[in-house]
Amino acid sequence: MSEQNISSVIPIKGNQIDGEATQTVDARDLHTFLNIDTPFKDWFHRRVKKYGFIKDLDFCSNLRESSGGRPSVDYFISLDMAKELAMVESNDQGREARRYFIECERRAKQIDHHDDPIIVMRINQIEMEKRVTRLEVNQARMVGPEHMSVLAYCNTHGLRLTGQEIQSIGIRLSSYCKNHGYERKQIPDNRFGTVRAYPVEVMNEWFIENHYLNEIDTKKASG
Repeated sequence: MSEQNISSVIPIKGNQIDGEATQTVDARDLHTFLNIDTPFKDWFHRRVKKYGFIKDLDFCSNLRESSGGRPSVDYFISLDMAKELAMVESNDQGREARRYFIECERRAKQIDHHDDPIIVMRINQIEMEKRVTRLEVNQARMVGPEHMSVLAYCNTHGLRLTGQEIQSIGIRLSSYCKNHGYERKQIPDNRFGTVRAYPVEVMNEWFIENHYLNEIDTKKASG
């Protein structure tokens, strides 16, 4: 199918996701194009759960007007999410849709930002922050709320530390937990392969003792 034909089936629509103007597609349109046998609602929620997509980060929702009965929900997904959903189907339609989304992104960047490197840098920064947030949510699901990686803990408390500082803290925390019998967990991380997650209670105490935080900061974050 030509790009023009795909665009008539999966049109690109502008939406606001987390306060940012974002190119999106209607998830129902993608579901139709991919020839999914599973009913849309079941397919969409299973994919969100399995791949860790986050509402108001990867997609937004709107109630569709109904002339009678219960209104249905429309889901508008970012092109990043659309590419991933298309890719995991592992079929010709999925590969075709993914190429189409990549081309749409490329053209949008050329038209809007090709002469403004500051805007391009900010867009890349926002996309990186979204990927990091999604990764941290997935990690939290794996180890539970009682454990966190050092980087996730710092982001939760608004601490901006260098990679070297985070690595140094991780080494010291690892030693502390080992010496005092606290459980450390190993979790996958797309950036570093694997990272350790430490008990949040221990991290609260350590960050307060080393003057990175005070007790009020940790209570605000946990509340």
